[in-house]
Amino acid sequence: MTWQEKYLKPHAFFVHKTFNEHCDNIPEFYFKAEVPEDVVRNFEVIKTLLAFSYYEYKLIDEAYSKALHTFEMAMKIRLSDFDASARNKSFKPLLATLNKHHLFETDYKQIQYLESLRNHYAHPKSHSFAGAVVWNKIQGISMLINEMYEDVSLRLKRKEQMNNFRKKMKDSSLNNGVVIEINSEHKILYDLRLLFINNKKEPNSYLFACTPLWDFGQNEHQSSILPFVFKSKLVKVNLENAQITGISFEAKQAVKFYSAESSTHLIEEYQKWKSKFDQIDFTFPIESGISMNFFNHLNEEKLLFQRNY
Repeated sequence: MTWQEKYLKPHAFFVHKTFNEHCDNIPEFYFKAEVPEDVVRNFEVIKTLLAFSYYEYKLIDEAYSKALHTFEMAMKIRLSDFDASARNKSFKPLLATLNKHHLFETDYKQIQYLESLRNHYAHPKSHSFAGAVVWNKIQGISMLINEMYEDVSLRLKRKEQMNNFRKKMKDSSLNNGVVIEINSEHKILYDLRLLFINNKKEPNSYLFACTPLWDFGQNEHQSSILPFVFKSKLVKVNLENAQITGISFEAKQAVKFYSAESSTHLIEEYQKWKSKFDQIDFTFPIESGISMNFFNHLNEEKLLFQRNY
């Protein structure tokens, strides 16, 4: 056996792909101009590790480990702008201090777990790997690094806007049993969720996640049928008289959200569906699937936001 045969043989996980097809799936790590060059260069190595995971599957974990350590380095560099002793801090106090400076868009509770992952890779107790499970998480690390270089004053205004708008939605009963109307056509939603407000440009754009009613049952693999969650991105948004109105970002169409309770026919249809849903004993897979759709839509929007789109 030659060295090429030994080390450049596609891993069993990727035999259905060519090397080029594998590399096409590597995320394009975008970094704002303010991000230090040392951080960017580390991610070039991370991309190479992901490329060669085609031959050695466990290199995905090596890439994720390097991303976590690069994030720690990036935090030290960023915090040194505020605190000269930053380079002496470890991962946990770095994360906490930067959060106090409002340098993260992502909720602090959602990123605290990174410390345990960093420690797991830095001080392993046994041979283990996660592989494809952490593939997409690497891009999340690059996005956190970008977050540290966004305008903090805009972030604070944005968070206040979102909190106020979500409260008004709740007070107006516009979270569940909501109708979306476009061109006089309507669809009943199980859930309406405000995911993000982009306040970098005027008019501000609002990203909503819309979960329509769906048929219950199982697919051909005997798995629960999960709902399709679509997004609605609007500008010129207004919420009054228990209605949300706006103009769709791309199609430039008028869009309206209102409670199904405004129509006897619609509320009866929703209540009939909801009574069946409430009879499902184990809804965790469904709710988890919906939450994953929220996460994916939000990440797509944040990528555009960081690129100033």
